[in-house]
Amino acid sequence: MQKILHPALILIPALLVLALPAAAQTTALYGIGCPGSGMGPAIGHSLNGSGGPLSNQTLPNEYGYPVKAPANLVVLGVQYYCKSVSTPTVTGIAFYREDTTTTGQPAATALASGEMPTGTGLTWYTGLFDQPMVVKSGELFWVSQLETNLVNPADLTAGTAPPGTIYWRRTGVSWTKTGSLNYPAYKIIIGLYGTGPGTPLLSYRGLPALGQSLDVNLNFALAPVPATLFLGLSDSSWAKLPLPFDLTPLGAKGCLLYCSSLLNFTQTTNRSGGATVQIGIPKDPVLTGARLFNQWLVVDPKANALKLVTTNGGSFTIG
Repeated sequence: MQKILHPALILIPALLVLALPAAAQTTALYGIGCPGSGMGPAIGHSLNGSGGPLSNQTLPNEYGYPVKAPANLVVLGVQYYCKSVSTPTVTGIAFYREDTTTTGQPAATALASGEMPTGTGLTWYTGLFDQPMVVKSGELFWVSQLETNLVNPADLTAGTAPPGTIYWRRTGVSWTKTGSLNYPAYKIIIGLYGTGPGTPLLSYRGLPALGQSLDVNLNFALAPVPATLFLGLSDSSWAKLPLPFDLTPLGAKGCLLYCSSLLNFTQTTNRSGGATVQIGIPKDPVLTGARLFNQWLVVDPKANALKLVTTNGGSFTIG
């Protein structure tokens, strides 16, 4: 893991404006990566793992899908068989244990959360939680899918019913049993190196708070190969180049460049196809409110003629 405490981080906000508004520290993903020849995640359990036709619900709900652990597991994330409604987007994911007072219902508060970049094609998409969750054999828990007015829920028209009740809710509304979703399609991720091919994924660990550090992670890339993290000021242009920029004409079909690069950091992916750059945030109030964009570019000789694949984009706001 490469640790970065770069003096340019202090200068970046001054290049933008003289004074930035106060802001909460946040991270966000956007866009979608292009398939490479690395390995995808290791799966510990699945339901309706072959996919199928979707029921095509489009309501602004959070849906909680029940899972019964087949063994002791460390849950790292989830894959859903779904697609975005119109354009590539990002949907939220979360992990819930069973409510301590109501049997068979998810708790009100998620213990882990994350984001899942989702494209327009019907396939399996991957999201990682912000922390691993340990579950015991036979334990009932729920994985959820948020903002499903933007993404069709991972619910099939036919298949195997889940081992419990599917619930839904919206902001300010308690969990309620749903009768509109019946056959969820999910895969529970228990490792970061499984079967291929994989789509390289950018994700975060931690928050960009003053005086703290933020991990910018790469997973599911080829190994071992060079991978470069771009850190830039814009997701709309890079000099005279409009963003996102489609690399298809250059030989990397479906790959997009999402951000500019003021700084970049190159690593060699580990044997699991991963890499991490840890960015130290100086404890300097001038940084508050600065928003930086990032993306990994990965050498992949087998993937396409350009021999390069890209991850989704990400941004973080220092607070």
